[in-house]
Amino acid sequence: MSFPAHSPAVPRARLLVVDDDPVLRAVAIKSLEHGGFAVTGAESGEQALHLLDTNTFDLLLLDVLMPDLDGFEVCRRIRASAHGARVPVLMLTGLNDTASVEKSYEVGATDFITKPINGTLLAHRVRYALRAAAAADQVLRSRNRLERAQHIANMGGWELTLPERRMSCSPELIRVFAAADIELDCSSPESMLQRVHADDRPVLADARGAAATEGKGYQLTYRVERRNGSPRTVFEQAVAVRDNTDRVVAVEGITQDITDRVEAEKRMQQLAHFDEVTGLPNRQF
Repeated sequence: MSFPAHSPAVPRARLLVVDDDPVLRAVAIKSLEHGGFAVTGAESGEQALHLLDTNTFDLLLLDVLMPDLDGFEVCRRIRASAHGARVPVLMLTGLNDTASVEKSYEVGATDFITKPINGTLLAHRVRYALRAAAAADQVLRSRNRLERAQHIANMGGWELTLPERRMSCSPELIRVFAAADIELDCSSPESMLQRVHADDRPVLADARGAAATEGKGYQLTYRVERRNGSPRTVFEQAVAVRDNTDRVVAVEGITQDITDRVEAEKRMQQLAHFDEVTGLPNRQF
């Protein structure tokens, strides 16, 4: 068997190899150590779960057929735990049948590798799984940063998919429209319009319709009526999304609660033109 040379692409990623066969476990560990990984072995599912409770691993290689707890049950328990929800799990199986592969994915496995183990292929599959997991974590961190920024700015995003006219919206948009403790139906443009002030609905409906049919973007300020009775003023900006044939396939927008800013501007106008004590027009008025 040939072993891959050490690669600095994934510096000392921590792996856990779980296999009740000592020979196959040793082969896998040796292959991965030659690939530049820090590897720990476990001979049973119970030992693997104990190690996961006391250590942090970047990836798990888990044998399917083991006494007591098989790989499927171990993977299921790992996914149910807080510390194992996102760790990549590669299932090691000699079964190589569709049912086993499907069940591996059902219990939350990231991928599977068939036996007998090829050392070079195993190291490459591990590196690929680690890179994919890192990319997914980066996307999640970016999404969380965006949600925090939207929360600070009282801003939410939405998308209208065409031609189905299916609408989706961010959690922050729901808070802007309905307050945090009230559910909001944002599955369609019509349901969202129900929260818009009656006088502003025609203008908003026309603007969204033009964006969907003609690809015209827009900027609008309109009023929202929350179910808790709190009126809000929002600023909305939307653009059309086109495919490679220049056909409009979606409309994307952001909606920001600007109520505080509008009220502050009104207050400034009041102070500039009216006496604060008497309420009468001043010389500037």
